[in-house]
Amino acid sequence: MLMKKTSYFYNTVGLTNPRLQKQIEKAKSQEDKIYAIFKAYPKKHFTSRDIEKIVKILLTSVHRCLSNLTNNGYIVRTNEKVEGIYGVTNGTWKLK
Repeated sequence: MLMKKTSYFYNTVGLTNPRLQKQIEKAKSQEDKIYAIFKAYPKKHFTSRDIEKIVKILLTSVHRCLSNLTNNGYIVRTNEKVEGIYGVTNGTWKLK
């Protein structure tokens, strides 16, 4: 997938190569998988929890990917809200 400029991995723990490169590749792969879901279902709105269940990655990683994909113009956050677990309202995203 051709992506606009982005940081796939935010190195907040001071990793160095080769471990840093491995984490960058892992983060890019996660972003690619999430983007593929949106492309496969272009009219569907997804919450971060929906994506977490489908891709089976940490919710914090899902949030990073959604932020990157939104900031790079691939998906958009909608005005639709749905009730999630614990009765908390969740936002949704869709393909741009």
